[in-house]
Amino acid sequence: MTMTAIAVDRYYAVRKPMVFKMKFSVKRTKILIISLWGLALIAAVPTAFMFKSVYVSQDDKSNYKGKTPFACKLSLPFGAWFKDFKAIYLNVVLFLLPVTITSILFVRIVLYVRQSNLAINKRFANAAGAIRNSHWTTAKSLLAVFVVFVFCYMPFSMYNIMQRYAPAVLSANFKNVALLLPYANSCLNPVVYSFTSERFRRYCVRLLCPCNRKTIATRHPSHSGDSAGTDQQSHSLQRFASILAIKDYKV
Repeated sequence: MTMTAIAVDRYYAVRKPMVFKMKFSVKRTKILIISLWGLALIAAVPTAFMFKSVYVSQDDKSNYKGKTPFACKLSLPFGAWFKDFKAIYLNVVLFLLPVTITSILFVRIVLYVRQSNLAINKRFANAAGAIRNSHWTTAKSLLAVFVVFVFCYMPFSMYNIMQRYAPAVLSANFKNVALLLPYANSCLNPVVYSFTSERFRRYCVRLLCPCNRKTIATRHPSHSGDSAGTDQQSHSLQRFASILAIKDYKV
């Protein structure tokens, strides 16, 4: 859900910047974040009824040192149909549907950037390149994070389906990979951002290596020291971006 919400945010920021500026205020963004967390909490409610804590039998092979192991096992509080509900709910509602929506949004962002670049007059070639890079930088990091997310959670989704409808074909190795990869997703996100965002890398270095802060600040001075030519180019880019934004808003 969070990934889908971010994709919607980036879609409006890239394709409808004027609408984004008017509708996505700080106040509304805070309300949307709170609403998103509330929706996620509601979506997690059925999961609370899917498992129960039980003591494993003494005859179980996992018994150790004469103690009765304590485990979390699948529960069927509402009958056998709950297994089908679990498989459909976890895979369709919480995975396939958000992934489909997010994929469509990212595809539309990429197609829009390509089409807008082809329609730009050659007179604005330099500005067009800057605008294109700005658009792509906006979505590139999030797209990479989304691809990693799908890579990490797709085996888990397949595991849930196979466990319900084809348990005989499940191997122990695939089960372990499917259950562990979702945890790896959170660990991989900072790595992905480091490879796709120069600014993220710079601030990571500043955070992890305080001794290098002065050196990094020297390499990346503030805009106050830029030349007049750079300021003029920046003004031209902003003006050109405004023209594109107004055109998009009218459409």
